[in-house]
Amino acid sequence: NVINANWIDLELSDEGFLALQARMRSRPDAWEEQEQQLDLTRTTLYRVFNDTEFRTGGRFYGGWWQNIPSEIRPLITINGKPTVELDFSNLHPAILYAERGLEPPDDAYTNILPELPRKIAKIAFNAMLSAKKPLQRQPSSLKLSEYNVRWQGVVEGILERHHKIADAFFSNAGSRLQRLDSDLAERVMLSFADYAAPVPVLPVHDSFIVHHGYENELREYMSQHFADMFGMEIQLNMDLRAQSRGVQSIDGEDFWDALCNPTGAEKRLGVFFNNRNGG
Repeated sequence: NVINANWIDLELSDEGFLALQARMRSRPDAWEEQEQQLDLTRTTLYRVFNDTEFRTGGRFYGGWWQNIPSEIRPLITINGKPTVELDFSNLHPAILYAERGLEPPDDAYTNILPELPRKIAKIAFNAMLSAKKPLQRQPSSLKLSEYNVRWQGVVEGILERHHKIADAFFSNAGSRLQRLDSDLAERVMLSFADYAAPVPVLPVHDSFIVHHGYENELREYMSQHFADMFGMEIQLNMDLRAQSRGVQSIDGEDFWDALCNPTGAEKRLGVFFNNRNGG
């Protein structure tokens, strides 16, 4: 209800909006029809659990902002105002270490193997957490041959780097951790919903998008609720793209210069408020 009472948009012209629509329709990795469409009215959230007793899973889905390319998210506006995005750093590793009363490493996804990029190590780390038994082959999303490493070497590197939480790997811990991170997200969102004038918070699993004027409050609530749940502090990251509002190209054009202006967004915002006020 809080989200639906506000207008969530992208600072795009009509032409930019159509270009983004075309890009989303052509994405080969879109596994649902809604991931191929940009429908700004699709803002109702729901939780997806993995079992009938609601012990695993539970993340929030349904918002259109979750399906757009990540480099476009800095263009999200709330009631025509710029937004900021903050996320928890190394959230699942931080939870696992905190549950054992241990300080997590600064970055759980580095220093695995010299040749292994961080983003690849993160995918492997999460695959090992979500698996119910040891994986004999690399997940299909990984192409380790490009980095001249083998899957078994990656597994051994992660287990050695994180020997203090080794029991969590290949135990389906990922689903349990999703339940915890979704409960954490719920706490953050409800804290803003309790304001006298409720403030919309847009979740993207372990990150949150809010009106830029609420950045400090968002930091406070994220830190507070993590500490309340797990007894430790956690580092927060701001999406640096939001500071520069830099956006990658689409179809060889500079997306920001060619397509981004407030004209189309202002028109859509005006229609929303006119309809809401019974005009």
